[in-house]
Parts: sequence; C-alpha cells; structure tokens
Amino acid sequence: MKRTRRAALALIAGSSSVLAVETFGFSSADADRDVRVAPVGDGNAYLGLTEDGVEDDGVLFGGDPRHPPVRFDLSNQCPASLTVTLTVDPFRFRSADGESIDGSRFVVDGESGGLGPGERVDAVTIGVPPDSVDGGETVTGPVTIDARGDGIRIEAERKLTIAVPDTGSRRQRSVSSGQSGTGSASNSSEP
Repeated sequence: MKRTRRAALALIAGSSSVLAVETFGFSSADADRDVRVAPVGDGNAYLGLTEDGVEDDGVLFGGDPRHPPVRFDLSNQCPASLTVTLTVDPFRFRSADGESIDGSRFVVDGESGGLGPGERVDAVTIGVPPDSVDGGETVTGPVTIDARGDGIRIEAERKLTIAVPDTGSRRQRSVSSGQSGTGSASNSSEP
C-alpha cells in the first residue's frame, strides 16, 4: 500500500511539473524572403484605364494638359463582375456626340451585374461644362474611380488637367442697361 501511495504521489508530482514547464514547440517563426513587387501601369491593372485606346505602362492623364473632350477606355481585367462608379469635379461626362450625360457621375452597373470579366467601356468622355471657364484657361480636377465586386474593391484617383482652347470669344456675361432722364417712353408698333 505504501508503494502504491508513493507511486501515485510521484506520478502526480511528475505530471504537475511537466504541465508547469513550457512546451518545447514554438509559437512564432520569422522568415526573410526576397519579394519583388512591380507596380503595373493603368492599362495593365485589374481595372484597366487606357487613354484613346493606347496601352501604355504609365498613369492615366499623366503628363501635359489635355484638350477637351478627353476620352479613355475602361476594361475589367478581374475574374469577377464589377460595379464601377466614376466621379469628376469640376468636369462633366459627355456622350460620344458631345451631349451631357448624368453630369459629374458615371456608373457602370446595369441589370447584367455590372462590367463582366473581360468587358470594356469604350470612349468614356469628359469635358468642361459650357460657360464655366473662359477660353485659354487651364482647369485641373480629380477623376475618382471606385469599383466593387465579389470580394474585390478598387479605388483610384487621377488628376486631370484640361486646357480650354481660346476660341477668341469670351463667355457672355449678363449686362444691364438703364435709362435716366425725364420724359416718357413707349414702345408701340403700328400696322
């Protein structure tokens, strides 16, 4: 009986000491690896942005000011459909024939679930609102892009500068004319 009791006590003491000591495994590990990340241009990104259909490795609207209207293409290079919202300020979106469409916001959503994989919107057109600036001026503003799909979110902002051509005529400003003096005035037409 004494041996059993001693054996039980030794077993309890041994097991409690094993529980009190840390395990010999590890809880974290570090590894150093060389990773090269090469950013792609707007034309090759998941949401491809190309100006006038030209593929390049740069950023949309980079470089010199553009002359209105400015056109670019938008293509979904993701494996899922995207709902794309474009907003501009102080510019306005235009249709291909130059008419204003929905102002400063352009949404590609549709009943089909948005812009499908591999689909493209050609000639998204941006212009300067009529009578908003005088000819010869330069206008700069953001083009904000927000695209969302199943587990995908793409946000981008590009700076667009448009040089409004000087057509020789300034926008018309309201002019008031007055008449002073005494006397009466009338406007009549005789048959």
